[in-house]
Amino acid sequence: MTEYKAISSPLTTHFKLFAEDSLKIEKEMELMNKNQMFYESTKNIDVKYHFVRDVIMQGKVDVKKVHTIENPTNILTKTLSSNKFKHCLNLINLWST
Repeated sequence: MTEYKAISSPLTTHFKLFAEDSLKIEKEMELMNKNQMFYESTKNIDVKYHFVRDVIMQGKVDVKKVHTIENPTNILTKTLSSNKFKHCLNLINLWST
């Protein structure tokens, strides 16, 4: 079986990276780096996870905690009541209340 890695190109614009639990991610990264035993079960996340870690460490993106109520990505990832849906639309400037 052959492993493939994604090819990426530089971004032309800046974007925000939302993380609800960045401390947990950081702790899991430390555990993975210290314990190579996890390699077999985590090698499939090599490109995605380690790329994100490297980009954060280089200072190319700024990771900030966003409370779930104020996270506009909920509009695409969760079932929302009409009020919460309108709130998310307002967060991305598609709805004025």
